[in-house]
Amino acid sequence: MNFIPVIGPFDIKIFGSQKGYLGKPIEFVIRNENVIIQEILILNPNGNSSSCDILDKQLEGHLSLEFLPDCIGAHEIRIFTCKKKRDLYNSFEFSIYDSSKISVRLNGTAVVGKNYLFTVQCSDLPEGNLYAYIEQDDRKIRPLVKNIQKDAESFWFEVSFVPEVESMCKIELEYADKSDNILNGNMFRINAKALDFLVIPFPLVPFQMNTESSFKIKILRKFVNNLKVYIKSTIDPSDQQECKLVLLEKDFYQIFFMPKSIERHFVEIYFGNQLINSDRPIKLDIFDVSKIYAIMPDKINFGELNTFIVDTCGAGEGNLEVIIKDGFDTLKAQLLKREKRRFEIGFLSERNTKHDIQIVFNGISIKDSPFVVLPEYAITKSEENLNEISNEDISVIEGGPIENIQCSEKMWFIYDIHGPQYCDAQFLITVFPLMLKYRDKGLNL
Repeated sequence: MNFIPVIGPFDIKIFGSQKGYLGKPIEFVIRNENVIIQEILILNPNGNSSSCDILDKQLEGHLSLEFLPDCIGAHEIRIFTCKKKRDLYNSFEFSIYDSSKISVRLNGTAVVGKNYLFTVQCSDLPEGNLYAYIEQDDRKIRPLVKNIQKDAESFWFEVSFVPEVESMCKIELEYADKSDNILNGNMFRINAKALDFLVIPFPLVPFQMNTESSFKIKILRKFVNNLKVYIKSTIDPSDQQECKLVLLEKDFYQIFFMPKSIERHFVEIYFGNQLINSDRPIKLDIFDVSKIYAIMPDKINFGELNTFIVDTCGAGEGNLEVIIKDGFDTLKAQLLKREKRRFEIGFLSERNTKHDIQIVFNGISIKDSPFVVLPEYAITKSEENLNEISNEDISVIEGGPIENIQCSEKMWFIYDIHGPQYCDAQFLITVFPLMLKYRDKGLNL
């Protein structure tokens, strides 16, 4: 079952599929924390409530429900904490389709690495478009959908795709009108088989340049001895690198190589002089994290939108991740502007504290990350201003030693602070460059 989180109250959440099919059971999971659920209703399009079965009550804070739809259209789960149904805590909407109007004609066995085609007939529906979504393990496969004919009662489509691994393919179909309003759908599964001597790569991530890298492949023929693997550049195919192979077990190999340029590469696998993966290309993306630089803000402006720049030009393909922490929480980053590979990112400062900004590209932190940005008061407040605040509201009760302290020697003092405006007080010791934060009952150095 695909779990889709639904935004709602923090103490009750509903997980489940946003679509189901007439006459086929659909499951949901309700997670509640410190809340007693008194009533669960499922409303159909007519406004009538339907019953559901509780499958599992063993896990604390979890309920598993099964619902058998008997009509099509929009449905809604409603959760109440009051038996009189006046206290609605959360709801979840989903649609039920009549899959009998979308029939599928399969065409033999699906083979890994080979194009597979099936036909879809849409009956008793207005003219529109068919959309197909295909998943295999954790992979999403993009299909090709073609409208082939129509008659007085039906529209016919051809859907083709290439299975990538030997496993079950989950195929979801949606039929929409000309305005892209979803009218109906269907879901089915087919099993993809693998032929002998077929190369199957495991999911590949981008690889760091000038770093020894490896990936795994499966070759479906046992005891392959005369096997060679080459990495070639897409820009200059004559520039090739022979890889080191390690047999892990049976048909599983680990391939080791050293990326030396950023452009995309491809893998060629030979058994003797025979290229065995010509119809199953393996592509490698290479990146260089040293090409990425960031321009940080000069200071943190409390309560305002702070911005910084990350430039990934020339770094290659990959995923950019930004983590912003204010010492207490992780803040939400907003993409404000994008120009090619240059990103302007903003965040709202919620505390007048030191902020750490970590920038990660393909799982590797860039140079100088995490960046430390101080709040405005730590830069602009003078020692004289801090003394005025101390004289007015802060009393040092006891301390020692404070004067003539040696390097690495511990310094401490106990203070008494007054005034609600200093409930989030910060201290800056100017004799050596440390930022000190006050806690509930003391000052931590």
